[in-house]
Amino acid sequence: MRRASISQIRRLELENVVFELIGESGIRGLTIARMAQHAGISKGIVHHYFRNKEELITAVVRHGNRVYSDGIRERLRLSKSPSERLWTIIYGQFSSEVFQAMHLQYYLQVLETAIQYQGILRTYNAVNARGRLNVAFALRSLVEPNEVKTTTHTIWNLLEGAWLLAAAEPNLTKDQLLTSVAAYLKGSVPRFDMSVVERMPPR
Repeated sequence: MRRASISQIRRLELENVVFELIGESGIRGLTIARMAQHAGISKGIVHHYFRNKEELITAVVRHGNRVYSDGIRERLRLSKSPSERLWTIIYGQFSSEVFQAMHLQYYLQVLETAIQYQGILRTYNAVNARGRLNVAFALRSLVEPNEVKTTTHTIWNLLEGAWLLAAAEPNLTKDQLLTSVAAYLKGSVPRFDMSVVERMPPR
């Protein structure tokens, strides 16, 4: 495995700082100047890694995806069946590392700003495309070939909808949202092993 360069490590550290900052000021208040002040560095250093606000917000998207990916990578490696792999991908969206009030709010703000910035929209779409590919890979053994695409989009749309609902209705719990997704799998993916849901409760 290639070791990360000092520049890559520094960028990751600054992406974490960006995420901390939006917890205080939101995406609307995110600027190069505030970023520099929060990190205790010069604006010139920030500009070396992020040229403008669009790149700062794009870093937020990358950070969120990295938290999610890091959380499920080992579980995916240990998955012993397509059903386990699919459920790992699904409930990884609701793990304690990911399913937090701050993440829900940044998700809404990213969707709003993606309309204005094409670079953010491209990054957001690329992240979603990778997620759909993972779902589709797991589904290949669970549904007929001609059903993979439609079922993949339905599952991913359910997950996106769950996040929107959770952001709008704070009283909704991850258990309630996962129950809805599990009900869809039970009714529409007959080969899905429902015992996986009970064996792998969300953290």
